[in-house]
Amino acid sequence: QGTKRIEIAGLKDKRQITVVFAATKGGYFLPPQVIYQGKTNRCLPVTKFPSGWHITYSENHWANERTTLEYINKVLLPYVERQRHELHLPSNQPALVIYDKFKAQCTDAVIQLIRIAMFTYSWFLHHAQTGCSLLTCLSIKLLRSF
Repeated sequence: QGTKRIEIAGLKDKRQITVVFAATKGGYFLPPQVIYQGKTNRCLPVTKFPSGWHITYSENHWANERTTLEYINKVLLPYVERQRHELHLPSNQPALVIYDKFKAQCTDAVIQLIRIAMFTYSWFLHHAQTGCSLLTCLSIKLLRSF
């Protein structure tokens, strides 16, 4: 209670990681992004992760512009494209992204990709006093034309 870390008994791999979660307004959770600390793919564990999970690395295990762009391209965009197809919506149908305004992830390149992908976006501020190490909370809702 009151701790910022949760130890898992019996786990031999004690590395710190960041996990990025995304959820839709309808309550569907998209595959997460797991960020390990390291400079090359060699830092990644040999563990087999569930299909669709995005496993990556950064020098300090934090989300940054590169990891955010990867997550948008490898998880969010494919999901939005599938939803547009399944709902018989045009490929340029806007999708809403509600995004944590954390400066390392709110770069010009990220904003440009969101705009190109036909997203409408809104920022909310990360509450730094929560002690939460999950830096990004995303929610996507497809907007339908009336």
